[in-house]
Amino acid sequence: MTWSTQRIVTWIIVLGAVLRIQGLGWDGWLNFHPDERNLVSAARALVFPGGMIPNFHAYNGLALMLPKALAFAVCGAGPSLECITWAARLISALCAAASVLVGVRIAIRLGGEAAALPAALLLALSAPLIQWAHFGTTESALILTVLVLWLSAIRFADGQDSVWRAALIWGVTLGLGLGMKTTAGLFALIPVVAVALNWRSLDRRAVPAALLCAVLALSLFVLTTPALIYARADYFGVMRFESDVVSGRADVFWTWQFTHARNFIYEASQLWRLLDGSGLMLALLGIVLGLAARQWRRSVPALLLAVLYLGVIALWHAKFTRYLAPVVPILLILAALGAARLIVWGEKLRFPATIKTLVIVALALPALTGLVTAVSYRSVDPRIQAADLLNSRVRSGETVLVEPREVGIMGFDGADLEVLPLTDPPGEAKLEQITELLADGDWLLLYSRRNWAVLPGLTERFPEMCGYYNALAHGDLGYIVVARFDRVAPFGGLLEPDLGSEETRVVFDRPVVYLLRNVDEMTSGEIWTQIELAPQDCAPETLRKMFERHR
Repeated sequence: MTWSTQRIVTWIIVLGAVLRIQGLGWDGWLNFHPDERNLVSAARALVFPGGMIPNFHAYNGLALMLPKALAFAVCGAGPSLECITWAARLISALCAAASVLVGVRIAIRLGGEAAALPAALLLALSAPLIQWAHFGTTESALILTVLVLWLSAIRFADGQDSVWRAALIWGVTLGLGLGMKTTAGLFALIPVVAVALNWRSLDRRAVPAALLCAVLALSLFVLTTPALIYARADYFGVMRFESDVVSGRADVFWTWQFTHARNFIYEASQLWRLLDGSGLMLALLGIVLGLAARQWRRSVPALLLAVLYLGVIALWHAKFTRYLAPVVPILLILAALGAARLIVWGEKLRFPATIKTLVIVALALPALTGLVTAVSYRSVDPRIQAADLLNSRVRSGETVLVEPREVGIMGFDGADLEVLPLTDPPGEAKLEQITELLADGDWLLLYSRRNWAVLPGLTERFPEMCGYYNALAHGDLGYIVVARFDRVAPFGGLLEPDLGSEETRVVFDRPVVYLLRNVDEMTSGEIWTQIELAPQDCAPETLRKMFERHR
C-alpha cells in the first residue's frame, strides 16, 4: 500500500472510531433502549464474589460482567445505572471501532491496496454499524467476533498461522463471543469451513488442535456464564422463551410488526435499506466478479456463514434488523472488493472514468447516510424535547395520554398520566374506554411509530384501530398536532430510514415524536362516531402524511 493511501485509510479508520464513541449519551442516559435497559439492570445487580448469577439471561454472562467491571473501575463500588450504561455503550463502541480495523485488514488481504479505501469508507461510515455501536448491547461484539474469526481463517489458509495458533485464536474468540450471546456458536462455521478447504495441508496435529479449540470455547463460555451451572432451569427457561419469540409461538407486542412479513423478501428488503442499495449491489458484484476471476477461496468461510445464517433467520417470525448484524460487515467487505474489481474491469473495458464515477457515487451514498446517523446523536433526543415542551405548557390537573409499550418520559409536572388501552382485546368496552379517555384528555403524546404504524394493519386482531388512527391523524377526534420532534441532522429526513424499515432502526434512538392538543373538546359519543365513520385507509405512509398535514 502506498504511503498516501495508507494515510487516508488510517484517518478514515480513526474517523470511524470517533463517530462511534461520540454521542454515547444520545438519550440523556435515560435508557430508552429496552434491551439495553434490561442488560444494564442485570449487570448492576451482579455482586462479586457470591452474586454473579444474573436475573436476566437473554444475554450471557460476559455481556453483563464487562460493563459492571468497567463501571466499577471508573465510578467505584455500587456504580449507578448511568455509569453502567456508559460502560456498556463504550464497550460496544470500542468493539465497533476495532471491527473497522479488522475489516479493512481482511479487505486488503482479499483485494489488495485497491480494496483498502472502499473498505475503510464502507465500514467506518456504515449507518447500522454506527447505530449498533451506540447501544450497550452485543451486536458490535458479535460483529467483531465474526471478523476476527474470518481474518484468522485467511491467515490460516495463507499458511501464516499454524493449526495450533489458529485453533487457539478460534477457541478464545468463539468462547468470548459465546460469553456475549449464544448466537456466536453459529460462527464456528467459519473455522470449520476454513479447515475443510485446506484439509490437504493438515497433518495429525489437526485433531488435537480441534479439541483444543472446542475445549477453549466451551470453557470460556461456562466460565463467563455461570448460570449454565448454577441457574440452569432459569437460563434454559429464558432460552425457550426467546426461541418462542423468534419462532412466533410467543405472542409479544414487539413482533406484531412482522405479522405480514414474507420470509426472505423481508430480509432482502432490510439488507437493501441497511446498505443503501448501492452497498448491496456492490457486494453482489464483488461475489460475481470474484468468482469470475477465481478469487473466492478465502472469502468462502464468511460467505457461506452469511448465506446459511440468512437462510436460517429468514425462516424466523421475528425479523429484527439486529439479527442481520453478523452479516452486514461481511457484505460491506464484499462490497469493497466489488468496487475494487469493478474499477479493474472498467480499465479492461476501456471505460475507466465512467466506472470510477459510478463507484464513487455508490460509495458516497452509504457514507453520507452513516455521517447523518452519527451527527444526529449530537442533538437532543426527540422524547426529551417533547417532554420539555409539554412540561412548559401543561397545567396542574390536566391529563396527558400516552400509548402502550412506548419508551420515553412518563411523568409531567402536576399532570395525570393515562395509557390508552389500544392493545386490549377488541370490543365495545375497549372503545368506550378509549373514547372517554380522549374526551377527558388534554394532551396526547405519540412517542414513536410503534403503535400507529403497526396496529391499523392488524385488522383481524384490532378492527377498530384503522378507524381510530385515520380519524386521529385527520384531526377528527378533536386533537391536532401542535409540535413535531426529531433529531436534527444534515439533509433533514432525506437519508433517514423510511417506514418500510424495521421499527427498531428508529424507535430506540431516532423516533419522530408528535405532541397533540385537545382543541375541540368533543364528547366520547362524538369521538366514537368519528372512529366508526373514518375511512379504512391506514397505510403507515398515509397516516404519516396526515399527521404532518394537520399540525
